[in-house]
Amino acid sequence: RLELVPQIRALYEELRRDNDDSDASREARQLAEAADEFNDDLEDSRDREDLRESFETVAKSYHDLREELDDDDIGADEGSAFADVTSAYLDLERELEYRHVSEL
Repeated sequence: RLELVPQIRALYEELRRDNDDSDASREARQLAEAADEFNDDLEDSRDREDLRESFETVAKSYHDLREELDDDDIGADEGSAFADVTSAYLDLERELEYRHVSEL
């Protein structure tokens, strides 16, 4: 499994603890779903174009969440959890660039 998936779930739980119906919670849930789908595509050995499209969905969800959190006043726990998500996301992005899957 991708390291990104558990990091997103931890962030989602932090956000949900404060406000289950917030825009940030919804964005985190969408990112988790996109990361799960991407992980499934990796496990199914999809071709490079399928992986690229799947990662683009993850990237869009990540940036939407980042924008939402930038607009919100989040606490230290949520900020720390998002820093973990960012680190895992950037590691994934670098790995995909290394494998020439992503055209970032």
